[in-house]
Amino acid sequence: MTGRNSYLAFGGAYHGDTIGSLSIGAGGFGTDIFDPLRFPVMRAPGFDTPNAIDVAIEMIVENCASLAAVVIEPLVQGAAGMEMLPAEEFAKLGIACRDNDVLLICDEVATGFGRTGTLFASEQCGLSPDLLVIGKGITGGYLAMAATVANERVYSAFLGDDLGPRTFYHGHSYSGNALAAAVALKHLELIYEWDVLANVNERSDQLRALLDAKIAERPEVKAIRLQGLMCGVELAAPREGLRWGRKVCASAVAQGVLLRPLGDVIVLMPMLTTTADEVERIVNVLDAAITEGTRT
Repeated sequence: MTGRNSYLAFGGAYHGDTIGSLSIGAGGFGTDIFDPLRFPVMRAPGFDTPNAIDVAIEMIVENCASLAAVVIEPLVQGAAGMEMLPAEEFAKLGIACRDNDVLLICDEVATGFGRTGTLFASEQCGLSPDLLVIGKGITGGYLAMAATVANERVYSAFLGDDLGPRTFYHGHSYSGNALAAAVALKHLELIYEWDVLANVNERSDQLRALLDAKIAERPEVKAIRLQGLMCGVELAAPREGLRWGRKVCASAVAQGVLLRPLGDVIVLMPMLTTTADEVERIVNVLDAAITEGTRT
């Protein structure tokens, strides 16, 4: 990888809050203060641009001599307001990375462990990343844990003599926490024992039907984006500054349903074991909250 010292990331991307993560992220959320510390990256359009993947592929081909890796949130950009692209759009990105000897890094901290309807969103996208970034759902949210999964190519690059030139020295104080690892292992067992993925897809279908019936045609709603149990309901505020998102979510919380806004996008992310009754309650409360929260 000599001479390859740059990354390609996407508009709207969010990958975390360390300096490196902020650099490949697209900014926002009060990150401007850190701009002097962020390193430059190549930036393809976000998922709100239909041809974002095609543009990224053109950038890979044109810049492969200096490009080390492409970093992507497969299928769903959560922090961007649940922006999504069709799963079939992504496989060609993986092919372009392989053809040009560029590493592919899939950030599945938000999408992993069943949230999109498969264990990993990469599966639906036809992507086989060189590095897979996982966290959050690995323990079902009960304990903090994250991991980076490497394929054979990357793993082998660090094999060699002990304390030799290939040794990977980087680590941190809380690596390998035994309690978190035990919780993660049990969580993985329960995903299969309880057939959680089947429930995610059934509840997603139910959620889509209810949103289509009760929410989609409301004049206050601009768009609904749903994949598995990741959903964004984008409101159509008539002008800036009305803070509809915060008002609608506050109304929902007052009615016993915890929703959060990303600007004027209402985020619906029920637990993966949610029931049919709970999904119906969520949509009914959202319907009432939109009425209350958008009064002008």
